[in-house]
Amino acid sequence: MTQCGRRLALAAIFAATAALLGCTISAPVVLAAVTGDFTAEQQSNTLTVLQAFADVIPALQSAWTGTDFCSWGGVSCGASGVRVADIGVNYTGTLPEMPAGVDYTNVVITGLDFTTMGLGLSGTLPDSWSKLRLLKALTFVGCNVSGTLPNSWGALKSLTELTVRGCVNITGSLPHEWSSMSSMTWLKLSETQLSGTLPAEWGAMTSLKMLEIIAANDISGTLPPEWSLMTSLLYLYVDDSLLTGSLPPAWSSLPRVKDVSFRGSQLSGYLPPEWSSIKTLRRLYLTNASISGTLPARWNALTNLEQLYLQGTRLSGTLPAEWSSLPSLQHLLLTNSHVSGTLPPEWSAMARLRYLSVQGTRVSGTLPSEWGSMPAMENLQVSWTQLSGTLPPAWGSLSKMKCVVMSGPQIYGTLPPEWGSMSALEQVVLSDTQVSGTLPPEWGALQSLQDLHLSHTQLSGTLPREWSSLGSLVNFSVQNTKLSGSLPPEWGRMHALRNLTADNTLLSGTLPPEWSGMTSARIIALENCDLSGGLPSSWSAIPKLRDLSLRGNSFCGCVPASWASKVGLVVTIEDEHKGSECTTGRVCPTTTTTTEAPVEPSTTTTTTTEAPVEPSTTTTTTTTEAPVEPSTTTTTTEAPVEPSTTTTTTTEAPVEPTAAPETECEVDGCVVCEHDSAVRCARCHEDYFLTAEKTCLIYCDDGAAAASSGVLAAAVLCVGLFSAGLVA
Repeated sequence: MTQCGRRLALAAIFAATAALLGCTISAPVVLAAVTGDFTAEQQSNTLTVLQAFADVIPALQSAWTGTDFCSWGGVSCGASGVRVADIGVNYTGTLPEMPAGVDYTNVVITGLDFTTMGLGLSGTLPDSWSKLRLLKALTFVGCNVSGTLPNSWGALKSLTELTVRGCVNITGSLPHEWSSMSSMTWLKLSETQLSGTLPAEWGAMTSLKMLEIIAANDISGTLPPEWSLMTSLLYLYVDDSLLTGSLPPAWSSLPRVKDVSFRGSQLSGYLPPEWSSIKTLRRLYLTNASISGTLPARWNALTNLEQLYLQGTRLSGTLPAEWSSLPSLQHLLLTNSHVSGTLPPEWSAMARLRYLSVQGTRVSGTLPSEWGSMPAMENLQVSWTQLSGTLPPAWGSLSKMKCVVMSGPQIYGTLPPEWGSMSALEQVVLSDTQVSGTLPPEWGALQSLQDLHLSHTQLSGTLPREWSSLGSLVNFSVQNTKLSGSLPPEWGRMHALRNLTADNTLLSGTLPPEWSGMTSARIIALENCDLSGGLPSSWSAIPKLRDLSLRGNSFCGCVPASWASKVGLVVTIEDEHKGSECTTGRVCPTTTTTTEAPVEPSTTTTTTTEAPVEPSTTTTTTTTEAPVEPSTTTTTTEAPVEPSTTTTTTTEAPVEPTAAPETECEVDGCVVCEHDSAVRCARCHEDYFLTAEKTCLIYCDDGAAAASSGVLAAAVLCVGLFSAGLVA
């Protein structure tokens, strides 16, 4: 599930939880002033029972003294009775049997909550507690109690709430005798080792509003049709079970049910068309059940249905166009089911639909342009289907859209500039599609965008400078695309960017020192591109950088010492950039300049390069009787080479060259020759040339045409532009 999917799922859970909490029947306790508010018989009999607890929980023996039990820690008194809760978190002990000789009609204990004791509570659930005729609420959470659920507790006629959750040693079956708990409204039996079937007799629990049996992995059998008699039932959750069989059509008569969940069960059969009469149904969760059949068109009558989770089922057939009349539907998840057909254009009428997923299904056809009018749509996931076609520009009007996920080999076309109007957009995943064209500068307006994944596509063009305004962007991936051009220095203002992955692209140019402003960057992956130049030491200032992958480029120079000393930074690059021989073998080349008006034939000067560079010459004539030996410009030659000169047929001997003056270049390798760096790097000479972007780059044409229009001409042009102030 994607990040947005998780957010929406959590929102659904929170909403359901709030609804459940709203139906809790425990009324606020009005505290009595003193124990004396109870009758003498109530005081005496209640005190005897409370002392029985102190007898088996040793820490209470010193805490519960005297007869004024309303003043004891963990005991609260109200007009409706006595409630025991918040017993010390470090206390240990067992559950006592109810003492003999007590008039239990005068025991005013109405609530027992052992949540804070947790695993410190052991023993078994006593049968004798069935004598607590006034007990209304009983809670065990995360305890170490073992044994079975007592059949005798069916006599607790006043019990309205019973919670046994996270007590993993509770075993046995669900007692059918509990059907006589005529006041029971809230029954939670989760995270235990209960087994057996769902008692059909429980259909007589006509006061039951909420039944939760979650993570009871050994509950099996079928869903009792008799439960249709639970006329007060609002919430039914039986998740992660071995339940089989089908959804009972008889349940269509449940008059009040709102939530039904059988996640992770083995239920089969079909979705009963009869359930279309459950007008109160709001949420149905059948995730990973074995439900098959089709989506009933008749369910369009479920006018209060808000969430329908059918992912991981065996449902097939088409998406009913009739469902367009579901006015309340907000979440529809069909992920990894067998549904097919097309996305109905009619669904554009679903005014409240926020989350739709058909990922991993057999849905085909195109993306409906009509869906651009769905005012509430936030999350659309259609990856790995048989959908084809282009991205609809009309979807740019989906002003609440947060997540678009649609990977798949049959999606093609370009990125619509109109999508730059999706002001709420947070996540876009278009990886592994055939999308082509360029990155729209208009998307720079997506101020909420956090995740943008465009890897393994046919995208080309450059990285837009306008995208530097994506102030919320956290994750950006474009690996294995045809993107080219340079890395925009302006992107250094993307302070939220954490992970940038652009491996295996055609990106070129140098690493911008300005990217040191990416203060949140953790991963920068630029392997197997066409990048060159030096490694900017300023990147060591990126405070959270942990993984820098640069292998497979044409960098010169060594890994800066500031990178090597940065704690936690892993740099992936060829060994020659960080080995002991780096300072002599991978040094970035330095350059020299020529005099503006040489009289003597021009010569080349010594430069530190890995291979000889073809010489620059002035002019030659066709009357030269013999070739003139060229000059070389390397410090590694074994013997001096005669310099090139302007020659004629009467030349008797080479003219000794006059060396051009040396000038220190403060920019490593003279790779950058623009803007503020121009003052420090005034010359483009020898193996460099001036680009149209006023940048000095290495001349990579193996010296071809160097004489007429190559290196020297570029050098003169660079110096001339600098002198005129055009590159400053």
